[in-house]
Amino acid sequence: MLFLATRERNFLFYVIYLGAFLLVHLGFVSGLGFQNLWPERPGWNNQFDLLLPTLLHLPATLLVTQFLETRHRAPGWHQLLWGMTVLMLAIPLILYGLAFGQGGFSSPAVIGAIRVFILLNGLLLLLYLLAAWRVWRQGFGAAGYFTLAWSCLILGVLVHHLHRLPGLLPSGFLIDNSLTLGSILEYLLLALALGDRFNQLKEARREAERREHALQRAYATDLERQVEERTQALREAMTQTQTALEGERLAREEQREFLLTLSHDLRTPQAVIDNIAQNLALEAAEDDCPNRTRFDRILEASARMIRLLDDYLDEKRFYLLRAGPRRLPCDWGRLLEEAAAAARLLSHHHRFQVEVGDCPAGVLCDPELTALALRTLADNAVKYTPAGTRVTLSARRAGQRQGDGVWLEVADTGPGLTPAELERLFDPLFRGAASQDQPGKGLGLTLARRVIQSQGGTLTALSRPGQGCHFRIWLPGPRSGASAAGLPPPESR
Repeated sequence: MLFLATRERNFLFYVIYLGAFLLVHLGFVSGLGFQNLWPERPGWNNQFDLLLPTLLHLPATLLVTQFLETRHRAPGWHQLLWGMTVLMLAIPLILYGLAFGQGGFSSPAVIGAIRVFILLNGLLLLLYLLAAWRVWRQGFGAAGYFTLAWSCLILGVLVHHLHRLPGLLPSGFLIDNSLTLGSILEYLLLALALGDRFNQLKEARREAERREHALQRAYATDLERQVEERTQALREAMTQTQTALEGERLAREEQREFLLTLSHDLRTPQAVIDNIAQNLALEAAEDDCPNRTRFDRILEASARMIRLLDDYLDEKRFYLLRAGPRRLPCDWGRLLEEAAAAARLLSHHHRFQVEVGDCPAGVLCDPELTALALRTLADNAVKYTPAGTRVTLSARRAGQRQGDGVWLEVADTGPGLTPAELERLFDPLFRGAASQDQPGKGLGLTLARRVIQSQGGTLTALSRPGQGCHFRIWLPGPRSGASAAGLPPPESR
């Protein structure tokens, strides 16, 4: 019942040991087996008396080694106990073989072997006692009950055998029943040892529960502290976010006011320039072609400045860059022609060539952002190349490997770039050697690449010293899905 309630193996081995000892008592001590079970076969008693001690030592060794934990507490004693137990299991087989060869258990050789077997039984009981004493000395308190238990059994066995010698010990209740009394004392002391062990297990379990509860409390306290810290950090982050949002709102408001002010301030001198140019054009003689041409170019540049003010100093344009492009069907030829026309205002006898090939109709783009990028590339081709340079603007269909998109290219036959300049060409504020005498801040190509990438496309450059520059814009087609899938640029595929 204790084993079923606790699942502690020590109780199971104790039950098995008591059962085996009961059989030994029936056969070897009291003779009840011979009297009641096989009264007509006295020869079975000899075999029964050999078999039962052997079967008794196996559960006894299991109980001793398991309870005393000899495998860890006394490894040498553990090996010795099991070695002796295996030897005790083998000896009865040897005795049965001798009895069969010598004609029975009454032969002198078999009787001598039986005496050796009895001595080994006593030696194994003594080893139980010494192992219990050894573990007890190590501080394992429950082993004290084991030491007393085996001492009582050994004392009862010793008195029992001495009493069988004639005249050595007087008869009496204690002497005549020494083996039974020693066994009873052993049972009780083993039960006390198991009870003490059970109490130790309960206390260990309670201690484990106390540690677990302490860990749970510590974990709950730590968790509560972490939650409080995270909550405080979240409050601080929210406060910082709100401050940043408020700062961004103020910055946007300041930017809008700045753009409105800048647009107004620039329109005033631009209107004066435009008005003077118109008057000069009207006053110029009809046959004064060079001056009229200059005045017409001033008027064209003034008109372009008006368009730039309308397009790029409007707060809505900056909002569009933040909100994303508006994809619409595009007239590629018109975009290229407008970029070329804008660049001619800065040109000094450059040769412009516009080529429009077979372009798919399903490709969408933001016309204004794409026109900004093309104008930037065309203006740079004029600004940084000498007079007479050919500037080619072209549009053509991209192949299936590029997702059936569109290539837009701006190429010139100028001096080109060095590898070091080409590597940093799109870095903000970078300006090459050819741009030292030209106005600008080095932001045009950076902005051009940004507006193309915002549409899911790419802007790349190829150049070698003395072979001009070749800028390539790729815009994805409807089947490429580059902008949605995050595909790499077509040059790397």
